[in-house]
Amino acid sequence: MPNKEQILLHPVEPAKKYFEGEQKSIWGKESKDFLKFIKTAKLHGFILNGGAGDGRYNNELLERADRVIAADVDPNPLQKLCKNTPPEYKQKLELNVFDITKKFPYKNNSFDGFFSTGLLHIFPKEVFENISHEIHRVVKPGGKVILGFSTDMIRTKKDGELHIYKGEPEYSLSEGEKLLKKTFKNEDFNIIKMLRSHSSENNFRRSDPPYKLDSNYIYLLAKKKQLRPPLPHSIRPVITPLFPLATPGVDLPWNIGISPSPTTRAPSPKPPSHPSQTPLK
Repeated sequence: MPNKEQILLHPVEPAKKYFEGEQKSIWGKESKDFLKFIKTAKLHGFILNGGAGDGRYNNELLERADRVIAADVDPNPLQKLCKNTPPEYKQKLELNVFDITKKFPYKNNSFDGFFSTGLLHIFPKEVFENISHEIHRVVKPGGKVILGFSTDMIRTKKDGELHIYKGEPEYSLSEGEKLLKKTFKNEDFNIIKMLRSHSSENNFRRSDPPYKLDSNYIYLLAKKKQLRPPLPHSIRPVITPLFPLATPGVDLPWNIGISPSPTTRAPSPKPPSHPSQTPLK
């Protein structure tokens, strides 16, 4: 078995790396399966692209949304993303630099959608849960979440050795699905669609060192549940009892069997019958 070379988690690529190869992303080609998945999501409104990198899929978001914030911890790839954004979309684009593992710099219910791919799989479960909490917080009721989550990743260098990132969790396909279901199938979210995919075609030639990636993928589309506001008082239903309330000691058809209370006066005796009505003996 090849030796595993340990390198730091979250390596920061030199700025020049992002601008080599012109418009191509240093992280490889867009997945055709994921592009189809995005198109079926029917995104709209205000979208946050978390971990946008140098712009893979960002133009797809801009094509469908009214406004997109592309965010990343590193400003260098965002410069390339902006440069490669078509002129007709630039007025809908906003860039922001922040650490996705910390609290997002946005108010509750700010976005109609959250998008991220090629990022969340690098975090252990505890960090992933913190990020998902922030996603829950900033997405509006009725808003959507689209994720591309990588599993079973094998990075092979040209010399045949495996290339891994130190501290990166190694999620299997079943572990990834379990984690996503736990996070987005609950009282806040419904999972609309979750698909599996596989790719062994990505060659990261401009990575340092270059490597080929073989990986499974999970594509998730989830929707935040709508809040149910209380009914206005004017249209709240009035509950009327089927029968009048029973009164202890009063022998009504619907009150038979209810014993009078000790303090209730017994009913007056019936008057004697009229003589003419007395039956003959």
